[in-house]
Amino acid sequence: MPDLLTYTGEPLNEFATSVIDALEAEGFFVKTTEQGPKPNERKTLHVTWRSVVIGSMNADLWGRKGYACWYRFSMAGSRRFRNKIPKDFDMETFAKQHGCEQDALYLHTDSSGSYLWVKDKATTLLLMRDWARRIDEDFFPSTGSGDAEQIQNDVIAILADTSKSETERLAEVAVRLGQGQFRSDLDAEFGSACAATGLSVRAALRASHILPWRNSSATQRRDPKNGLLLSANLDALFDRYMITFRPNGKLECSVVLNGLDRERLGPMPDLAIMLCDERAAYLQIHNAEFERLEKRRAEYIRASVR
Repeated sequence: MPDLLTYTGEPLNEFATSVIDALEAEGFFVKTTEQGPKPNERKTLHVTWRSVVIGSMNADLWGRKGYACWYRFSMAGSRRFRNKIPKDFDMETFAKQHGCEQDALYLHTDSSGSYLWVKDKATTLLLMRDWARRIDEDFFPSTGSGDAEQIQNDVIAILADTSKSETERLAEVAVRLGQGQFRSDLDAEFGSACAATGLSVRAALRASHILPWRNSSATQRRDPKNGLLLSANLDALFDRYMITFRPNGKLECSVVLNGLDRERLGPMPDLAIMLCDERAAYLQIHNAEFERLEKRRAEYIRASVR
């Protein structure tokens, strides 16, 4: 349900309700703006993804004019957002880039400036999904550890390294693929089960590097203390710094993972094992990068609501 606790505008009509229901079914959250002339004049609703404001709605728009929302733009060269269109905006180019019909968009101009209005629910969802994808790419950058293309490139590079023997190269390929001795060592240490959930379905487990492959030395890549055996979901989250495990084993999730995300992802408990000093040291490096990204995410969110 949208957060209307401090909303003072006209009641939502059927059209507005259907748009909001469709957005929230896909994980977007609609809430009353925290800005406005006075606390009792909160007549604007914000469409957010991971707390970043990506669109706005009000009764004047969905009521008398029959539009779903207006689109928020990011300012060139920064993570700050604005309601007004950029100076170099071209409607036809925008529609092509976003795969939507130009007729579903309207360029509204008044004394305060020009704004992009979105006409229907389908186009609103399309544009908001695109924003969600771009935000997640920025919030949760890949380390390359689990990306198929990066793995393929790494394997090609390993096999092309003639400074090593064929046996050494094949062993390194096995480690890069999460197999070989590295996987066997983690299987032995964690009892062939996820270090957090205890899941023992081998096909759903990943030999996860704590310090990413690309940032590790040859020794660190083979070091089982630089690894955790995790279920595929946890491995994917851990690889992109959406979660981290503290040296005491406590799980910490990014603040931008909402309740619906966590519900759909399934159980995410603390590590069920005592950590040795070596593995704890690797996790401290992971913690530091997680904290750096969390700070960056928080700055992104603050910039979007200014």
